[in-house]
Amino acid sequence: MNIGDDMDLDIKNYTIKDLLQIYDLENTIPSVNVIKSKTNEFVDKFKNENDEDMVQFFNEANIKLINYSNFVSDE
Repeated sequence: MNIGDDMDLDIKNYTIKDLLQIYDLENTIPSVNVIKSKTNEFVDKFKNENDEDMVQFFNEANIKLINYSNFVSDE
């Protein structure tokens, strides 16, 4: 899945699988630390580009993926 100018920024339109693909973490159940680290990479990149919409998207993706990781690890 590509990150681009025409990317849908509504987090509700993304499944966990979609987000894991964006984070290049498909086929794995990432730890909270890995999710946070990848999110920080994206947030830093888009802050440097002054793209607050993408910063917000990745902050929301971070929450969604951490909730997933916590849920799966509790099973």
